[in-house]
Amino acid sequence: MAVVVEWRLFDQYGALIDGEQCQVLVSVEGPATVPSERSARCANKNAQHLNVKLPEAGEYTISVLDELSGVEGSTAVTVLPHS
Repeated sequence: MAVVVEWRLFDQYGALIDGEQCQVLVSVEGPATVPSERSARCANKNAQHLNVKLPEAGEYTISVLDELSGVEGSTAVTVLPHS
């Protein structure tokens, strides 16, 4: 299964940060090994995104971290077995 991970980064005043001045790390924890992805893109007019493949059923946690500011967010995803 593939999921789309989207993010937007905002400064301390709530303004959207656009451009390539971030160091975003997208990581996945779960039953299968999924390589981390890096991006310099903070956002665009909508949201920045990556396609992440989750190769087997189970509980996954997907985290997005801007390594420059320390801003981080995560979400849990459940992939059900194919029947």
